[in-house]
Amino acid sequence: MKISIMVPPAVAVWFEDLKNILTASFLDLGHEMTNEEDADTIIVVQHLSRSKLSGKRYILIETEQRRFGRHDDFKPDKIWSADYGLEGTEYIYVGWHPVLARPNEGIEKDIDVGLIGCTTPRRRAFLEFIRNKYKFTNTWNFEDKINIIHRTKICLNYHSYEATTYTEWGRLSFLLANKAFILSESFYCPLPIVQFSTNDEYDNLVDVFLGNDKRRIEIAENLHEIYKRDFDMRDLLEKLL
Repeated sequence: MKISIMVPPAVAVWFEDLKNILTASFLDLGHEMTNEEDADTIIVVQHLSRSKLSGKRYILIETEQRRFGRHDDFKPDKIWSADYGLEGTEYIYVGWHPVLARPNEGIEKDIDVGLIGCTTPRRRAFLEFIRNKYKFTNTWNFEDKINIIHRTKICLNYHSYEATTYTEWGRLSFLLANKAFILSESFYCPLPIVQFSTNDEYDNLVDVFLGNDKRRIEIAENLHEIYKRDFDMRDLLEKLL
C-alpha cells in the first residue's frame, strides 16, 4: 500500500515525533511512503482546512482532544481518536516502536517530579495547591525529552484541559518506552499506571514513591514490558488499515 502522512504546518512541531513513529511502523509493515498525490491512503494528523482529494482514503488521527467538525469540507473516511467511547471513532494508542526509546546511560535522576508539556493555566493552578511541586519542561526536541525522562524520578501526566475522556498518548508513549515511573491524574487507560484523583492523593503518592526507588523501578519496568507486548504500533496500524 502507498501511504502518505500529512501534518498541517501550524502544528508540525508538535507532531513531528508522531509522524516519525508512524512512518517507521508503516515501513516495517512493508508499505511504501509517498506524497498525497501518489498515495492510496493518507494519514492526517489533525484536521485539514480543505477538501479531500478524490479517490483517496483519509484516516484522521486525533491524539489529544475531540475537535471533529472544525472543517466541514474535510470528512475523513475513518477517525482514530484519543477520546474514549465516542460514536463513530476508534480509540487511539501511540504504541511501542524502537524509535521511541534511548537507553539510560548512567544519567543521574536529579529531578524529583517533572512534567513534559506546556504551562497551561490548569497546570499552573494545580501547583498552587500541592506540597510536592513539579518542574515544567516545555520542549519538542526528541533527544531533550528523552534526557529529561531519564533525569526524572516521577514523571507526571496532568491534563491540559478539564477533561478525563482523552489520553495524552504523545507524552505517555515516550514515558512508557523509556521505562519512566508515571504518576497520572485519573484518566481512562488500559495500562496499570499509578493514578490520583485529588491534590492530597497526589502529595501522598509522591511521598511514598520518592522514598522507594526499588518500587518505582519495578512498576516502571513492568509497565514498559506490558506496553511493548500489548501495544506494538505495528500491530495497531495493521488493525487501523
